[in-house]
Formats: sequence, structure tokens, C-alpha cells
Amino acid sequence: MGLKVGSYWHGNPAIGLPAHSSAILLLDPRTGRVATYIEASTANCYRTAAADALAVRELARPDARKLAIFGAGRQARFECQAIRRVRSIEEVLIVNRDAAKAATFAAELREAGLRAEVTSAGEACERAEIIVTVTGARAPLFEGSWVRPGCHVSAMGSDAPGKQELAPSLLERGRVFCDYAPQSLRFGELQHAADRVASGRLRTTNIGDVLAGRSPGRTSEDEITIFDSSGLALQDLLLGLRLLEAADGNAPEAT
Repeated sequence: MGLKVGSYWHGNPAIGLPAHSSAILLLDPRTGRVATYIEASTANCYRTAAADALAVRELARPDARKLAIFGAGRQARFECQAIRRVRSIEEVLIVNRDAAKAATFAAELREAGLRAEVTSAGEACERAEIIVTVTGARAPLFEGSWVRPGCHVSAMGSDAPGKQELAPSLLERGRVFCDYAPQSLRFGELQHAADRVASGRLRTTNIGDVLAGRSPGRTSEDEITIFDSSGLALQDLLLGLRLLEAADGNAPEAT
């Protein structure tokens, strides 16, 4: 039992701190009292990227080599690391409104042995076989028609009412997978396509059903697959338990 507390403070980078902060509170299931507090800002970056890599592993074409990243913040770096574990990425295309940050990110990736360049949104969509959006946007980052057939798109930034990275027209072009459909309707990408879901024009699949073998993942080479991820607190609680076990082997009982 427990909860995750997340915050976003715009001014933190100016004082040398990440804008995002995350903490995990684990409760004693027998008494309800706080048993453990974990400062989990870095661990949360790994957890978010791992969820994305899981979706890429299940949904992207096996031969996908070109990755486009929308965003050049801290989380974008973790996304690249994680996706490289499940696909043989050879090239990264970076799209970001801050040109200096994008250039710095590209240089870091080149030092890590990847071809990387800063491009426009249109060029990135035209060339990419995997697209990851990891921004705080409140309007679509690109036109739905720009995404090429066979591409996989992971939208990682919409985790609150009003946030949006993808055009609803893109959701209709492909098959949509999410952490948990009712949550995505509340504050994921699906909040902007609720009418399409209600009418049956847009159907969604929980990624867990793919992992459990209850639903297929990608079904053809030309299919566009979309992962709408807003995160699940259960992932954070299990992460907290594993961190505690690794630290001292004395985690509270999982419930």
C-alpha cells in the first residue's frame, strides 16, 4: 500500500535541480502508517522509460532503426537508453523548441555512438520508424497525416487534464494501446478523443492484455501502433518495494 507524489517546478533548473520531482510513500498494510519514504526522482525516470521500452518491444516493427524524440529534457535521455535495449537504434532525430538544448542532446548521443541530428517535426515524422513524445505540450506536436505507415508512436507526456501531444486524427489512423483505458480517458491522449471512443470509432487495448496474451500487438508491417502512457501508481509502488529490498532487504509486505 502507498502512493506516489509527483511535482513540476518550472524554476528548478535555474538552481541546478530537475523540474520534475517524485517521491514514493510505502505504508504498513497493518496500521496504515508511513513505513518508508523514497526520494525517487531518478528512479521514476527509469520506470517511465522502462514502460515505454516495454511497449516498443511489443508494438514496434522488429527492424525499426530510426528513432524520433520530441523533447530534449532529462526524460528524453532515459527514453533513448531504454529503447536501445529493445531495438537496434542507429539514428536519433531530435525535435525541440529550444535549439540549444536540442543541439546539446544531439552531441551527447553522438558521444554515445549514435547518429543524431536536430530536425523539424515534419522531417522527423517522415523518416522515423519509432516516435517518442516526452514534452509538456498542450496541443498536438505534429499532424496525424505526417506519420508514416508501420511507425510506432509512444506518447509519454500527457499525464494531466489539458495536456496533449498527439492529434486525434492520428489515433484514428492506428491501433491505440494504453496503460489503463479509463485513466487515459481522464488525462491521457484519449481525453481529446473521448467522443470517438464513445461512438466506437476509436477502440483501445490495455498494454497488459498484450503482455498476458489476451490481445495481439502489432498485426502487420504497415500498421501504425500508438502507446498512450500516463503511468500507473502501482508501477511506482512495486518499484519502491524493489528499491527497498535492494537497499536492506527489509521491505514491508506487498499487498
